[in-house]
Amino acid sequence: MKLTHTIYAPAGSAPTLAVINVESQAIRYRVDGAAPTATVGHPVIAGDAITVCGPAVGNLSMIRRDAVDATASASYYR
Repeated sequence: MKLTHTIYAPAGSAPTLAVINVESQAIRYRVDGAAPTATVGHPVIAGDAITVCGPAVGNLSMIRRDAVDATASASYYR
């Protein structure tokens, strides 16, 4: 899953910071433009948060780590 561009950058105004809270189930994420897999990428467990800055916000991709879907919420700052 990638962040929704129309939400995080309406009218082309890119955020400088995103905070993503992993609410349920573990995920893996990458910010280099490549897709994470269940075994590749930075691991994050439920209850933790990640902070992404600058151009990496647009490159963030997440995937569930296990067989159960994960839920995450994001806040964007300019």
